Amino acid sequence: MLVADVQPFEEMKLRLLNGAHTTLAWLGQLLGYQTVADCMADKELRALIRHLMLAEQAATLRPLEGIDLAAYADELLKRFENTRLRHRLDQIASDSSQKMPQRLFAPIAINLEAKREWSVSALAVAAWIKGLGSLPPVPDPRQDELRRAALCNDPVAAVLSLPSLVPDALRPLAEFQAAISVAFERLQGGAKATVTTTAKELRR
Repeated sequence: MLVADVQPFEEMKLRLLNGAHTTLAWLGQLLGYQTVADCMADKELRALIRHLMLAEQAATLRPLEGIDLAAYADELLKRFENTRLRHRLDQIASDSSQKMPQRLFAPIAINLEAKREWSVSALAVAAWIKGLGSLPPVPDPRQDELRRAALCNDPVAAVLSLPSLVPDALRPLAEFQAAISVAFERLQGGAKATVTTTAKELRR
């Protein structure tokens, strides 16, 4: 496509495709999966990712004439299911500190301002923090400080308070850290149980 302004299309790709990838990278590893295709075989996780795309990420995008976001999301999910790609979760998880602002923090800020729910986004950030302290390290320019923070008594507060990580619009919002903390506590009871519970709640 030739368009006058590429930015809205870039945002669509960053949030729906890349935001889903980052969520899968961390939550999927906590579930014991190795690839994106492995994650897609989990029906409850797949449902969470579709909800993330359409209910949380798509809602933050500017309207794009001629673009059917539901069809785009389903096309992405079909691509994610391709077992031949062998897209490894630990590879996607690399450099997450550089990816979080565009892929998850920015849409979370928009949803908070609009008073929309963002429970899967909260779970994605919580899974990242949980994984920083419990999964094998992945390449990241801030790996050492992230891991130290993730191993503190209050990992959520420690990670989210690191300088130049969380956007200024989010940092002072008590409801932001509170929602991540709730999701993190749920993960303490097991990733599978958390995914199952969250999926049930979203179906109500």
